Amino acid sequence: MILTPLGNFNLTHDSPANKLTDRPLVSTMIIPTALSEPGMGFYGAIFPSPNSRLTYELYAVNGFRGGIVEASDEGTRIANGRHNIEDNNNSPAFAGRVGISPLSEAEVGVSWHIGQYNQSQIEGLVIDDARSAKIYAIDWDAVYDRFSLKGEYVRANVDLPAGLRGSVFAEARDGVYVQGSAGFGQGLLTHLPKSSFEFVVRYDRIDMDTDIEGDQVTEWALGLNFKPVSDAAFKLNYFKKWAYDRNNVLGRGAGILYQPSDLFLGNRCNGLEALRFDGLVPLVWVCWGARERARQTIDHLHDRDGRRPGQDHCRRRS
Repeated sequence: MILTPLGNFNLTHDSPANKLTDRPLVSTMIIPTALSEPGMGFYGAIFPSPNSRLTYELYAVNGFRGGIVEASDEGTRIANGRHNIEDNNNSPAFAGRVGISPLSEAEVGVSWHIGQYNQSQIEGLVIDDARSAKIYAIDWDAVYDRFSLKGEYVRANVDLPAGLRGSVFAEARDGVYVQGSAGFGQGLLTHLPKSSFEFVVRYDRIDMDTDIEGDQVTEWALGLNFKPVSDAAFKLNYFKKWAYDRNNVLGRGAGILYQPSDLFLGNRCNGLEALRFDGLVPLVWVCWGARERARQTIDHLHDRDGRRPGQDHCRRRS
């Protein structure tokens, strides 16, 4: 299984890498994160200068299936086209990403996923026109000292059967998110010399049907994270949402979310483990996987040995 390189967030979607409790709207409503598919291809890196890098990933994958328009009568749902384990149309989709890092602390990426999603032939007999789903994404990520800025813009186009056009089924949708963060208070707690705090703000906007005025969602999220160690966090978030339905009627919502997350680096990961600090009650965490997986995930977050972070790990994930 290939972790599809469609946008940067799909490649770094694990909870410790996400600074807020919820995933961006574009990574749930347009790109169905986490998107993994059977396929094959190649990847690599080119270094134009000592401080710059160009990475590339190109794959032929099974792509989406007809569930995009067949699994729900409420409209186009790209996520319902996942899990195409046995290719439904024997026509591969093509996915890829090209990333440019002019500096080691910054990267801009362009990615795509293009292919037929419906079954158009049965044993050589044409039963339908071939229809495609196309997703394009631009992502960016920059880090300076304790500050970071990242985001993605995504657009999706789905070819619809003639009978579904002009209905609740959308042919085109797009969205964007921009997120900034700032770390502070490192070592402020004397019992936890490696601890720190982090402030996060994110803006989300998605348009689920670009051909009409409504069917849009805008969201602001604010987060305050406490990190007892660098690879663990307690996340406390507040969000405010404005949602317009297809009739352009506004609905509002707000909420507070809390989530602990970590990467545990102990020798065993068979259940619950605890981190104990002098003078404090043990902090209990749910362990996610084996030590090797944790180490590979950290490699994904920190650039090492010239690869795009976590390259090998991404390719082997299921």
